[in-house]
Amino acid sequence: MSKNSKPSSSSKTTAPQANNGSGSILSIPLIRIFILVPILSLLWTPKSPARPFALLRPTSTHATPKLINPRILLVTAHPDDEIVFAPTVLALLSAGADRKVKTPAGGGTSGSSYDGVEEAEFWSVCLSTGDYVDDGGEVTVREKRGEERKREWVRSWEVLGLKEERRWILDVPPLRDNISADWDAKEVANQVEPFILKHSINTILTFDHSGVTHHPNHRSLPRGIEHMLTSPSPTLATYLSKSGAIAPRLFMLKTVPWYHGTLDPVVAHLSHGARTLLRLVCSQSPSQNSMGPAQVTTDIPNTIFISDIKRYIRGWRALLQHKTQMSPRMIALAAVEKYVWVNEWAESVL
Repeated sequence: MSKNSKPSSSSKTTAPQANNGSGSILSIPLIRIFILVPILSLLWTPKSPARPFALLRPTSTHATPKLINPRILLVTAHPDDEIVFAPTVLALLSAGADRKVKTPAGGGTSGSSYDGVEEAEFWSVCLSTGDYVDDGGEVTVREKRGEERKREWVRSWEVLGLKEERRWILDVPPLRDNISADWDAKEVANQVEPFILKHSINTILTFDHSGVTHHPNHRSLPRGIEHMLTSPSPTLATYLSKSGAIAPRLFMLKTVPWYHGTLDPVVAHLSHGARTLLRLVCSQSPSQNSMGPAQVTTDIPNTIFISDIKRYIRGWRALLQHKTQMSPRMIALAAVEKYVWVNEWAESVL
């Protein structure tokens, strides 16, 4: 009898310990789920301004800002550059033809009468086919891939969704792919200007002066466009002098260090939410309410586009069309950099 009683007493003392251990183990996955679910949910929600590139910068501190219907031209240097701008492109093209931007009649910012203005219209031009030239200006045999890269460029835009009649690729000898040479600013201006005139472009998107990858051809684009806008040709000057003409504005994609990309979608979503909350709080303050309704339409979010996971995958699908450019280095950079996820734009004040 005494032998049988010992195991029973032992089981009584160890059973509560087993229950405590299992409870602590189960709590770890629950904590992880509690933390991860809100973060992962951010990746399924794209973010973009309600009226991207629609606010005209006031000419003076006393001028009243107004909204326009953006007619946007994306200017790139080489086939595959469009991938860098994928969050912006996909947001603009997927906005929906039935959705309207509401603007006060006559383009002002006050009053109760509104006209429906169509969504932003979008075109793109690439200034080279990607044939690589050496320092002597000759296309090398190894890099004579212009025709192949053009076909890849077409397939990439088909994935992104831009119609054929809204995209062009040029083959101009002075503007050949060259990693060691800048492009002439006047030549860039001469090639871009006809598209401005033909399509009444009022918004130009391109690289900033760092060019994302610091490629000299990328850096040449903002310089050439700034030259076009600050020293317009007689033809462009005549066009801009017409009543109702809007001088094109230049927006440049902000270059960031490559290591910003890994967590940037989550950080960008949190930052966007904080700014939205701040604007909401400010709009409810007595000082803001006393200013009247004229201030409402000027409160446009920063020009930031954040892709969700679906658009991110679509951007990668477009990237994979550029088979001639595929290398372990390029794939690794695309995986860690922010641009396939997030685009942030800054307007050039000329």
